[in-house]
Order: sequence, then structure tokens, then C-alpha cells
Amino acid sequence: MDPRANAATAWSPVKDLGNLFALGTTSSELHLVSLDFSAVDAAPHVVGLVPTPAPFRTLAWSPATKHVAAHPWGLVAGGLEDGTVSIWDPTQISTGHIDALSTVSKHKGAVTALQFNPNKDSSHLLASGGAYVSTTSLDLLPCSHVFRDGDVWIMSVNNVAAPGVFSPGTALASTSAPSEITCVSWNTTAPYILATGDSSGHVTVWDLKQKKPCFNVSVYGAISSLAWSPHEGFLLLTATRQSPLVHIWDLRASNSVPLVELHGHHGGGIVSAAWCPHGSVHQLDELTPDAFCDWKLTTLTSIDDDQARHTWSFLKVLFEPDARKQLLVHLGFDGAADLPSAVLPSPSDVESGPLPTFTAASEASITRSLL
Repeated sequence: MDPRANAATAWSPVKDLGNLFALGTTSSELHLVSLDFSAVDAAPHVVGLVPTPAPFRTLAWSPATKHVAAHPWGLVAGGLEDGTVSIWDPTQISTGHIDALSTVSKHKGAVTALQFNPNKDSSHLLASGGAYVSTTSLDLLPCSHVFRDGDVWIMSVNNVAAPGVFSPGTALASTSAPSEITCVSWNTTAPYILATGDSSGHVTVWDLKQKKPCFNVSVYGAISSLAWSPHEGFLLLTATRQSPLVHIWDLRASNSVPLVELHGHHGGGIVSAAWCPHGSVHQLDELTPDAFCDWKLTTLTSIDDDQARHTWSFLKVLFEPDARKQLLVHLGFDGAADLPSAVLPSPSDVESGPLPTFTAASEASITRSLL
């Protein structure tokens, strides 16, 4: 099944708004959704809806630390099928204002990956990756920024109305088959380090200060996940759709032999993998097409293996960034999104009291099968 037939999702990174997340759909709509954590079985509500000119491929949400006065709920960026990146204020969306704050049309193909820099002082930086375009089209373009036919751009939203755009640097020319950027991932401790992965299995780590790659690795299959350790910025996770193996690389060591190799379920490849950002234990959540498991990386043991609970096919796993709740959402190939009940908190687990609740913006509500 085509992996783009799904909802692009982003949790709110704003501390007091951890019950909000955004959904970008293939039917060209952006939904702002709230969850009521005081009742586990309460249905989520759509608190804002924005029509877009093209379907979504990817979505990102930044706390926008430098713009908190003007945008207290941060900024949401959406990567669309038509190659544009649009930026919205979720505060405005919740009050019925649907216009984007700005739109960047730099990619020549669909926007396939987005991530805001997670480092507080660099949260205005947005990395984007795109699909490849035809050779004929490439002949007409300056190619210094082209990475294996898919392009990578860095956008600065210091000026939200007119974001600055620049290249991470110049990559070596590729003679491989055309491929697209499938993942972008900012380093969790060094704000000038960015990793990109593509559909041919190539991973490049960019040093934005030097404007050139500082680490390269190639694996078998299309890169489905890139993730930096939330605790050690020199550890990079890679996973592919064609292999049940998850690799963890130590950038201080070899680019041919991974530091750790984790074996997933037998059969299909890994469609999504993520580090748990909470606590001191190194935990990894991985999804194969029809199952997921958790790994405790300090002992390299699986601490949860769940095949029976779900009967639908997985696409992506996404941890909620607020350490109070430790939630994750599973996205399905059919566009459904699921919050496993095992990780939903009881009311007593929410340390700082109940989070805000919102009134639905329309009669359409979103249940556990969100789209």
C-alpha cells in the first residue's frame, strides 16, 4: 500500500498544551485536535480545521520560543504534495482563522520530510526534504543543493511572514537511481547537526557550520526512520522498510559497522522507529507492518511485544513530547490513528492538574479511528 495514504501527525510541544495534536490529511485538510485526559475513553475533538491547496505528506510543530508572545501555541508547518511548505499559527486556527502565516515554494517535488530543530535556541530552524524530480527538470535547476535527486532545505522562521531559506551544503554527486528524501532529523544536543536519509538507503549527517557532510552511511532499503538519542548526541538510529533490523551508529566510530543491531519481528521491514524522550532509560519503540515492540537499550532486551492488540497495519509511531504523560500515537496505512490504552495516563498521573479542554469546531468528532 502506498505509504502516503495516511495522516501526517504532530504533537504539540508547548508544555501546557500537551493534549493537542495536528493532523494533515490526504484530503487536503489540516485538523487541530484536542484530547481529554480526565477520561480515558473520551472522544477527541476537532477544534480547528484548515483547507489546503494540496494533500499533506508531512507535518511538524515547534514551540517557536523566539515568537512565544505573538504565537503562544507555537507554529505548525505542513509539507504538501505540490512542493510547498506552509506555516500556520494553531492559536489562530482554534479561533477560525485559516490563512497561513507564510508559504515557501522551494521544493520542485513533493515535500516528504519536515522537522523543527528541537534545541530551544534554534527552534526557529525548519529542515525539509523533498521528492526527486525528472532529469529534464533537474537540468534546468542549480544542483548545488540536490542530494541524490531529492532536495534538502533549511528554513529560518525568525521572520515568520518571510522565512529565509538556505542549503545545508554541497553533497557529492550521485550516480545511483533517482531517490527522494524520506527523513530529516536534527541532532538533540548540537543544533548545527542534521541527518537526512533517502529512499536508496543513503544517510548523510550535515555540519551546517562547515556546510558539508561529516558522516555518511549506506544501508539496505529505503530509510524509514532516523532518530538521534535524546541523551547522547553522537548516537543515530536508522531503520528501513526492507529489513527487520534497527541499527544504532556511533558517529565517533565506524560508518560501516553499527554500534548496536536490534532484530525486530520476523518478516517485513521497519516502517517507523523512535526513541522514547522520557526518563533515564533508553527506550525504543519500533513498528513493523503489523506489530510493535519496545526495546530497553541499556540491556538490549525487548520490554513489550504487541502483535495481538491491533489488527490494522502500522505506518508510524510518534511519542508525545510532554514528560508528564508519556503518550504515543500509532498511525495506520489506512489513515487511522490510535493511542494505545496501555500508555494513556490515569487522572492521578497528571502531575500539574488537568490540561485545557476545547469546544469542537464542528459536528465532526475524531474517535480512536481518527480519519
